[in-house]
Amino acid sequence: DFDASTIITFLNLIEKNAIVVPLTKETFKQHEYFFEQSFSNVIIKNKTVKKYKRKSNPLLEQLRYKNRPGLVLFSTGTTGNPKAILHDFTFFLERYNTLRPSFKTLNFLLFDHIGGINTLFHTLFNMGTIIVPKERTVQSVLSTCSKFKVDVLPTTPTFLRMLLISNTIPEKFPKSIKI
Repeated sequence: DFDASTIITFLNLIEKNAIVVPLTKETFKQHEYFFEQSFSNVIIKNKTVKKYKRKSNPLLEQLRYKNRPGLVLFSTGTTGNPKAILHDFTFFLERYNTLRPSFKTLNFLLFDHIGGINTLFHTLFNMGTIIVPKERTVQSVLSTCSKFKVDVLPTTPTFLRMLLISNTIPEKFPKSIKI
């Protein structure tokens, strides 16, 4: 998940033009599949580095030939196994060249989700503050938002439904949230 060590490692790998496959503990049972599908040859977990010899893929080789960083994310797999999606991270980062207002943002979406990566980079590039909840339960998220006076709560339709069902709106909903 998002913590200082993971974020710094991620940024250093991008700076070195690595092709990064961010994963979370929630998908642990699928990690071997993800490693194979993304042709991962280095795995960093808990500050431990393991190297593997795997075949490559022409799309990965094109990115390496251009000496550009990459990002591999996986689809949700609702119609079968998750599919690997390769992004040229150079193009991905271009969207952050235009400065926007700075906010305190709760990074609700996970590290292996395009929304989680987008939230992280949008906040960092605009000199905002990333807040990471201990848990992604309604109570924990609202408590964290109140405690740190979070401005932005990017979330999912499922979480919004849970929020409505929890009877916390409007009484317990943090006044600091603008977006």
